[in-house]
Amino acid sequence: MDASSLFAVFVLAPVGIGYAATTRPYSNQIGLPGGKVDANETPREALLRECLEEGFVVYGLEQESFFSQMVEGRLVAYYRAERCEILQDFKEKGRIQPLVVSLDEIRNSGLGNDLVAQHYSSGM
Repeated sequence: MDASSLFAVFVLAPVGIGYAATTRPYSNQIGLPGGKVDANETPREALLRECLEEGFVVYGLEQESFFSQMVEGRLVAYYRAERCEILQDFKEKGRIQPLVVSLDEIRNSGLGNDLVAQHYSSGM
């Protein structure tokens, strides 16, 4: 995968008995922690930065993505991590709400996450 063509990165990471996810106030849609890759960042740097901004500290982030796909015409990559923790204070607090959800909730959340969960499960 050519990192220069990568638009965004997301992580699937265990938190306690579930997985890290995010939502916005007044929304019932969940997403995975992560976001856009800035021009001066590697995909992993972007992912760690985005996770901190969204309220997660990520541990044991894999070096390479386990899955990538086109989402709305843009290349998106997904990484595994050993675990993560929810922060109490973070940059996007009030705009983003960290959650812990099941793999089934991720699978059913839309945005191509059904394929992400499938590839995550098959690689374990």
